[in-house]
Amino acid sequence: MSKLVNCAELKHWLGYERTADVIRWLDQNGVAWSAGKDRQPCTTLDAVTHALEGRQTRKPARFAHG
Repeated sequence: MSKLVNCAELKHWLGYERTADVIRWLDQNGVAWSAGKDRQPCTTLDAVTHALEGRQTRKPARFAHG
């Protein structure tokens, strides 16, 4: 069973103070989440891991040498 990750833990991990910012990050990164009775987002460690593993790695930026 996957560990539940509550809003306070997400805020700490992500460095956000506002719940709306956490929700936006979850949505933008394709993390499945649910809101409890208190309207705070909650997800699982598996959902976060799955979403992050599914993201494509970006190629490093190339800068012109002057």
